[in-house]
Amino acid sequence: MIDVTSPKVLAPAALFAALQLVPSPFGTLPRALLVSLGLFIVYKYALKRTFTAADLVVPAVLFVLLTPGLLVFLPPGGTVFEATAVHTIVFAVLFAIMRTIFAKYY
Repeated sequence: MIDVTSPKVLAPAALFAALQLVPSPFGTLPRALLVSLGLFIVYKYALKRTFTAADLVVPAVLFVLLTPGLLVFLPPGGTVFEATAVHTIVFAVLFAIMRTIFAKYY
């Protein structure tokens, strides 16, 4: 069973949503690096949990791939807020599934 409410899934999903709504003149890749840095800070200092490299790299790659308008824009013809909500849900579900399938890396 997938758990999208786990702190290791919820924190990246929240960062994904927040960073999608903030305009960035630098593009998607620097935002993905911000995701990794933000997750490092959240995991280490706020949640005081151990983490692996996969906890930082996989969300950053998913962030780049699931950025609205980069590969796909869901829902077609929707607003930026709708797209951010849908892409955040897809992000959380995919990340939770990956954590379930590849549990030994997390």
